[in-house]
Amino acid sequence: MGLIPHHFTKELFFNFMKSSELVMVYLNLFSFIIFGNYKWLFVGFSLIVSAFINYYLKHNIAIPLFKKHNDVLPIFGPGKRPDGANDCGYFSNCPKLPAKSYGFPSGHSQFAGFQCAFLIRDILYRKTKDGKFKNLNLEDKISVVVLILLIFAMMYSRVYIEKCHTIQQTIFGAAIGVILGFFSHRFYIEFENKVIYKYPNFFKNCMPLIKILISSLFMYAFF
Repeated sequence: MGLIPHHFTKELFFNFMKSSELVMVYLNLFSFIIFGNYKWLFVGFSLIVSAFINYYLKHNIAIPLFKKHNDVLPIFGPGKRPDGANDCGYFSNCPKLPAKSYGFPSGHSQFAGFQCAFLIRDILYRKTKDGKFKNLNLEDKISVVVLILLIFAMMYSRVYIEKCHTIQQTIFGAAIGVILGFFSHRFYIEFENKVIYKYPNFFKNCMPLIKILISSLFMYAFF
């Protein structure tokens, strides 16, 4: 074994990026089960909702709109995936399978934008009094920068590594995700302040039941 563990190779990193849309849903729900913070439950299910939104945008808005313009729109670029795109889901296949889903907007980029934007907004909300980046300490500034870089890493991966999207598809996908992430965090904070903190005993008593229900979902998926 070399000085750097095999876990930190370029290939494995981008494989993780490829599957992270699915992995982070599970990770957020597991975090809720382990730590009992309703924030992670909210993020986990919000990512699932975001996936439905992406599906709706692709099939009910993008496909009809792009079809009217021969699949190419100014600024937006082509709606379909690049020619030869394959294995554009969560995992790699052998042999590789041609991509069947539509390209615009990028679902992976939307997920990355959502997850990272939510976490950035949460850091700014909880670590500063005015929500400004300049008032964060160095540690939290590093966290925000890393989260921003992860969005671009996902976009880069989908365009240049996986070759599953155009640049425009990832830009608009990430932008949609960032907007959804920011507004979802705002909604969660309102819910947290006006409901969870107002009825702490109720949510504390509900915690075991919700953990059992979420764990049951995992057991159902396992078996």
